[in-house]
Amino acid sequence: MVIFLEDIHWADSGSLDFFDALMRKQPDLPLLIVGLTRSSLFEQRPDWGTGPVQHLNINLPPLSETDTRLLIREILQKVLTFQCDY
Repeated sequence: MVIFLEDIHWADSGSLDFFDALMRKQPDLPLLIVGLTRSSLFEQRPDWGTGPVQHLNINLPPLSETDTRLLIREILQKVLTFQCDY
């Protein structure tokens, strides 16, 4: 089973506690939890997502101004192409 959690930095404490307890108390579950968050979560809860289970933390730096402009251009081209197909 895969559980995908997006924007977990906005999650309430009870939800964060639930997933933390699940990972700690049931390390043998065939479960993959993918959580996307901002670094602010780890400022408030530095140990969240760690423990006896295997985990991987990938820190992505912000895009440069040039890369941001390229990304926006790509998105807008797809939107304009989609609208022209109608």
